Amino acid sequence: MLQDLPLDILREIFRYCDAKSVTEISSYFASIANSIPSLWSTIRIGQRQVVPEGPDFLSYWLNRSGTVALQVSIGPLDHDAAFDTVDKICHILSNFNYGINRFEISTETAMLAGTLIGKIFPSKVTFSNLLSLSIRVEDDEADDDEGSVDDEDLPRLDRYLTDVAERFPSLQTFSLPTFYDSLPMVPKKASFSHLHTLILDGALERDDPSIILVVALLHSAPQLETLWFKHVTSVHYSFVPNDPATPSAPVKGDRTDVRGPVFLPSLTSLAVSAPGCALDIILSINAPALHSLHIDGSRGPVRGDHERYDIAWDHDDTSDVLRCLKRLSLRSKQLRRLAITSAYIPHADWKWLLFGTPSEGLPFPLLETIALHDIEETPATGQCGFNDALLSKYAQDPRLPLRRLAILRCNFLLSGAAVAQAFKSGFKDPQSESYELDFGPLCPQLVGDELEGLAAAGVKLIRRQEDEVVEDTWWTRGHSVDPFDLHAY
Repeated sequence: MLQDLPLDILREIFRYCDAKSVTEISSYFASIANSIPSLWSTIRIGQRQVVPEGPDFLSYWLNRSGTVALQVSIGPLDHDAAFDTVDKICHILSNFNYGINRFEISTETAMLAGTLIGKIFPSKVTFSNLLSLSIRVEDDEADDDEGSVDDEDLPRLDRYLTDVAERFPSLQTFSLPTFYDSLPMVPKKASFSHLHTLILDGALERDDPSIILVVALLHSAPQLETLWFKHVTSVHYSFVPNDPATPSAPVKGDRTDVRGPVFLPSLTSLAVSAPGCALDIILSINAPALHSLHIDGSRGPVRGDHERYDIAWDHDDTSDVLRCLKRLSLRSKQLRRLAITSAYIPHADWKWLLFGTPSEGLPFPLLETIALHDIEETPATGQCGFNDALLSKYAQDPRLPLRRLAILRCNFLLSGAAVAQAFKSGFKDPQSESYELDFGPLCPQLVGDELEGLAAAGVKLIRRQEDEVVEDTWWTRGHSVDPFDLHAY
């Protein structure tokens, strides 16, 4: 029987259980659970907890957490919540705010998010233990009430976050929506000394995000290692000048002094949506250590609907991808991994991207991983730009060894012979180097003796079944977004 186990073993088992469930089994188990502070360190408050007895239960829970670091999640909450109860909950949490190291909040509007965060973490107070701050907003009140934007008395989220770098000096991960009322204008002298991950989630943005505000925010994050910036709109950005004498378009506080490029010496991972201003952020940064790039052309449900956005790729869109990649090639020679999802790159652009020109050399001389997702025939040519001819070029130009090729949910045809040639041309020492071919059921041509020969030579073949290959779902939003987009590579 479980109750016959030694106390130390029971304690270890309970660490992986839900605290409330354990206390309801028996008084003996409840006494053990109450003596394990870490079991009470995770706080989740949703609509179901906003009830008259909610504040008392929260106090009971927190008092058993002791001095362990707290992880607090609030929401989703909307204007239908009982706000006298919400106020009580926020007041109780404010008594424990110095112990919170991870805080997540989901609300209907940016104004509501700013109000609640301000109650828990009062302004002009420093909270050095908070390491992760994640904010989700379902709507932007500024879109519905233009008169509210300039009202200084309203507790807008962006206004609360203006001094976020000073009040949360240890912040390592910061996630926020791209609504204008969410992005803060951080003072020029402020700096996130520990921030390594920034997530800008525009899954429900109806307008193009302010690229100027994004660039201003990046200027305050010199140690940034990972930037995840995606949105459903495909509009391109307002011009961010590089010339110190050229003013930027005025934004909050009539600031016109935002300049590019932003020097991000530690940035190694960049995930952006395309087309649109997230892709064009590449034009405003200098990231010499960039290692991984994901260009994501997928889109989420239409606002209030269940259908996908249909981005009709045209010549201008593909030209913008090439333009950004060419700028990136001048500053980011360390790029090793490239993932493309639902974005169209013509054959000529692929040829330049991988092999460059005789006069300029390789754009990305260390590129070794190509991952393609959800790519169909291009509208202009009826064929995907990534084809057998491109793979044959690998065999003619072995300067760029191919270590990993992933082709998932793509309907274009590649022959096993061409793939085998591409890998073999770059073979150095298959015993010490890792080589992988990852492909799904939509690649019927990838069969035959050539692939079996690759396997014999040391290339790991990963044959995916249909149920193993899921589409990218960044637009479903959530605090659990993978900022590295590891699934993409």
